[in-house]
Amino acid sequence: MNNQGQTSNVMYAVLGLVIVSIVLSAVAIARMPSVSEDVATKNDLEGLSTKSDVNSLRDRISSLESGMDDILEALGAETARISVTSVSAPADVMIGDMATVSATVTNTGGKEGTKTLDLVVNGEVTKSRQVTVAPRETKTVTFKIIKDQEGTYTLNVGGATGLLQVEPAPDGWTGGDELVVWEWGVWQDEEFWMDFKEQHPDVEVKFQTFASNDEVQSKLAAGGRFDVSHFGAALPMYLNRYKAQDAIAPVKSEWVPRYETVYDFFKTNYVEHDTFRWNDKPYMLPTDWGTTSMIYHEKMLENAGLEPPTSWSCLWDEEYTETVGVAMWDAPSEIGPQIMLGLGYTPEEIKNPTDDMIEEFETTVQKCFERATVIYTNAYESYQYLGRKETGIAICWDEAYAYGRDEGIPIGYAGISEESEFEGNEGYITWVTGFVVGKRTMTNGRYKLAHDFINAWLSPEEGRGGVFDLNTYYYASTNSEVQESPHANQEIIELMGLDDPQEKLAKGYAWSEVMPSATVWDKYTDAWVKAKTKAGV
Repeated sequence: MNNQGQTSNVMYAVLGLVIVSIVLSAVAIARMPSVSEDVATKNDLEGLSTKSDVNSLRDRISSLESGMDDILEALGAETARISVTSVSAPADVMIGDMATVSATVTNTGGKEGTKTLDLVVNGEVTKSRQVTVAPRETKTVTFKIIKDQEGTYTLNVGGATGLLQVEPAPDGWTGGDELVVWEWGVWQDEEFWMDFKEQHPDVEVKFQTFASNDEVQSKLAAGGRFDVSHFGAALPMYLNRYKAQDAIAPVKSEWVPRYETVYDFFKTNYVEHDTFRWNDKPYMLPTDWGTTSMIYHEKMLENAGLEPPTSWSCLWDEEYTETVGVAMWDAPSEIGPQIMLGLGYTPEEIKNPTDDMIEEFETTVQKCFERATVIYTNAYESYQYLGRKETGIAICWDEAYAYGRDEGIPIGYAGISEESEFEGNEGYITWVTGFVVGKRTMTNGRYKLAHDFINAWLSPEEGRGGVFDLNTYYYASTNSEVQESPHANQEIIELMGLDDPQEKLAKGYAWSEVMPSATVWDKYTDAWVKAKTKAGV
C-alpha cells in the first residue's frame, strides 16, 4: 500500500508539473505577436519586447513558478522559496556617481535554491546577478550603476521596488578647461594619461615637476596649489600636511570606474583605512605599487658560503657586514620600520614605541652606518654597488632590482627569489603611490577632470596607463586587470613575482600597517639623525 501511495503522489506531482508547463507555454505563445508564417521572422522577435508587456509577463511567470512550489510542498517535497523583500539606494547620489542598489533576498523554503535577479531601471533590465540562498537565509545582493542625467529612477528587483534620486553636480565641479598636475619627472609621459587626453581633447594638462616629497611640501607651505598631485598620497605624514594646509578634497572612488577592479589589499589598507580618511571620506586613491626589500649579489654570497638574507637584521649583522659587506640606504622613511621588524617588534609596537625602543632603534641605526661599506641616498644606485666596493647586500625598490637584472648583475631579491623567504613576522614593505585631488577643484570646474585623470592611470590597455607603467618602469598597477592584461609583458610579470599578485601582497606589510603617526615618526627621525652624528656620517 505504501508503494502505491508513493506512486500516486509522484503521478500527481508529474501531472501538476505538466499542467504548469502547458500554462507557461500558452502564456508565452499568447503574448507573442501574430505572424503569418509557421516560423517567426527576425523582425517579429525583435518586436516582442515592445509589443508585449514584459514586466507583466515576468510577474505572471513568477506567479506560476510559485504555484509550482505550492504543488510540490503539498506533496511533501522540500522547495526553495526565494523572494526579494526590499530594494534600496543611497540618498546622496549625484550625476556620475556610482550608486549601489541593494536588494534583500530571503529563502523561506526548506531547500537551498538559486535564482537570477534582474535590476530593472525605469522598465529596462540593466544588470543581472545570480544568487544562491540557503533555507531560512537572508542575503543582500548589490548592483552598481552610474547615471549621467539627473532625475528620479524607478527600481525593481524581483517584484520589490524602490527609487533612486540623482542630483546635479554642484556648481564649480565641472566645466574646467585645464588641469594642473604635480608630478615626478618621467611620470608626465603622455602614455600615462592618454585615455584622459582622448576623453577631454580640449583640456590643457599643465605639469609642474618636483624631485621629492619635501620639495612639494615646501611649495605647498609657500602657497602653491594643484588640481592633482602624485606626491605623498600614501604616506600619512605627508597626507596629514596636505590636509593641515587645507589643500586637498575628498576623492570620489565612484567617479573612477576602474577602481572597481583595484585589489582589495589597497582598498582595505589605504582608501578605507582611517589613516587616509577624514569625516569618513577618503583622501587618496592608489594607482601603482611595488615593494622595498633587500637585494643581494648571488655569486658573492655563494662564494662566502652564506645563505641569502631572510631578516632585516642583516643590515647590522656582522656575519654579513664583515664578509660580503652591506650598503646602507640613508632614508629613514624607506627603511626605518623594517629595522624595527628586524629587531623583533610587531607592527603595533612600531607604531607605539616606548622610549627604550626608540633608544634601541638609534643604537641599531648607528651600527648600520658604522658597519656599512657604502652609504647612498638614491635607491637606483643600490644595485650598482653590488659586486663592487666590497658590497654584497643593499636595499632598494623592486624596479631597481629589475634594472640590475637587465644589466646582467646576478641579483636576488628577498621575498621574491625562491631561496630567500623572510623569517618570523618579518616581510618586505609593500608601498603604493597614488593621487590626491586639490581642494580648489571643487570651485574651479576641475573636480571631475581630476578623477578622470586618475582613472586614465589605471588603464589596462596596450601602451597606456598601468600597462605602460609596468612594461616601461616595472611598476605594478593597483588595478588587477593590468597584470592580467594580454598586453602586460609576461617576462616582467614573472621577474617581479606578479604571476600571483595576491601571494606577493600577502607576504608584505602595507605602509599603513607599520608607519606611525607624524608625531611619533618625528621621534624616529630624530633618533636617525642622532645615530648618524654618533657614527660620524
